Amino acid sequence: VWGKQLRNKISNLLKISTPLLKDLGSSFNEFKDLTDNLVDKVGKWVKDRVVQWDRDMQNMLDDQRLSIRVSGRLMEIETRSGNMIVNYSEQLVQLLRDVRQLRGLNFNVSHNIASAASEGEKYYRYGVALKKVANFYNTLDRQIIPCTKSMLKRSLIEFDKRVKSRGGRGEEITWSNSNDCQEYVMLLQKGAEVLSLENRRLRRIHMSMVDEVIALMSIDLLRSKARWKARWSSSHLRIS
Repeated sequence: VWGKQLRNKISNLLKISTPLLKDLGSSFNEFKDLTDNLVDKVGKWVKDRVVQWDRDMQNMLDDQRLSIRVSGRLMEIETRSGNMIVNYSEQLVQLLRDVRQLRGLNFNVSHNIASAASEGEKYYRYGVALKKVANFYNTLDRQIIPCTKSMLKRSLIEFDKRVKSRGGRGEEITWSNSNDCQEYVMLLQKGAEVLSLENRRLRRIHMSMVDEVIALMSIDLLRSKARWKARWSSSHLRIS
């Protein structure tokens, strides 16, 4: 990208400056030769980088360091940390980005690399959605106020069931079945949304109660007993 942008900038600079500087004769010709030479060098450097990238990707596909197919379980819970791990190759994600970028810059992509990218695209949106759910799951402890955790017990259990749910035939859900993938992702997204809304509601109530307590503490009970009682009655009604 950087090389392509630099080449375009130099070409545009030469195009703009030509009507203004062409009367300088040999000095302008020297400037033009230098810019033409730089454009050629940058163009060659860009092509060399693309060829090298193509060669590296071909090698990774040939020795299966980069798998064309997404396979295995969608996600799993890591035993030690308890974190949710999405089994979607980061290398495949990078390949998809590179292919999109190169095509956007009008470079040709080798057939087998394009095929690998096309295969990866089928499941990319599921991978992205699952990573969002995994991030929500892995940071849940930091989002929940400890004293509200028991109130979220039912929603937490329901979400955990969804995470551990299986396919229609009772089999473990894997990337090989796109229908199961779609249903599972939608199931998790719905569960995460319900849990997130419930948690936000409890956080709002908790913070409202904190504000009420602070307001009560700011009133002198001995001097303003009636005002304190009125505030307490208002707070009690909100809590109940």
